[in-house]
Amino acid sequence: MKYISLVCTILFATYVLTSCQKEVILDLPAVESKLVVECYLEPGLPYILSLSETFSIYDVNSLPLVDDATVTIAHNGVTDTLELIDSLGVYVNFTKFVLPNDFEPYELRVEDTKGRVVTATTQLQPVVPIDTVIYLLNDSMQASVVFYFDDEADLENYYKVYFANTNSFNQDSVYTWEFSDQVFSGQKTSIGMGYNYLQGDEIEVRLYSIDYDFYRFLETVNDAEAAAQSPFARPARVESNINGGTGIFAGANYDSWRLIIK
Repeated sequence: MKYISLVCTILFATYVLTSCQKEVILDLPAVESKLVVECYLEPGLPYILSLSETFSIYDVNSLPLVDDATVTIAHNGVTDTLELIDSLGVYVNFTKFVLPNDFEPYELRVEDTKGRVVTATTQLQPVVPIDTVIYLLNDSMQASVVFYFDDEADLENYYKVYFANTNSFNQDSVYTWEFSDQVFSGQKTSIGMGYNYLQGDEIEVRLYSIDYDFYRFLETVNDAEAAAQSPFARPARVESNINGGTGIFAGANYDSWRLIIK
């Protein structure tokens, strides 16, 4: 009797659960598409800008790339136009190169044929030089790379770190992260990688000096990516410095060193 009672209970529960299923159709409101800008001003490189637009996740036929915009960057009283390179899917001006010691503002303006206009302003930050780069070997002859720099006192500084093994073409060999100087302001600071390198590897390290807008953009992009990977994570909103749209327009000034693991 207990066995029959248990079977009946399971069958009844199954019936209740399946009978409660109902198809729900969500009538979501239309969301206005916004221009998405990604442009980094790095010394020694020309003006390069990626332009796309937000779109519905249900619109499988959407093409985010925007190829009908007028893109200009004004600097030191001169306004230059960036032209679309179809094969690369970016807007470029190969006649203008960013200079490392030019700290005057850059002003961006983008307008497409739909009448959407976005603007942004940024400038390079002074370079904080790398003082020393060393490597340490463990018992397995694997190397850890460490560099030192002096953070400037009485200034609110934001940094992005870059480690790359130039002998590898694998994107996974590049490590970057960002941080502020709130904890160690005005002190000599060391930044290092784990024992990821082998004899003969050539390692390039960079210390980018970035502004608060770029720092918050990178931080919130990481938060959004983490939230997207877990249904239990709190949703995150990417912070942008683009007026009228979203994305980032930022300077990325840096000092760099290279060393070979011997």
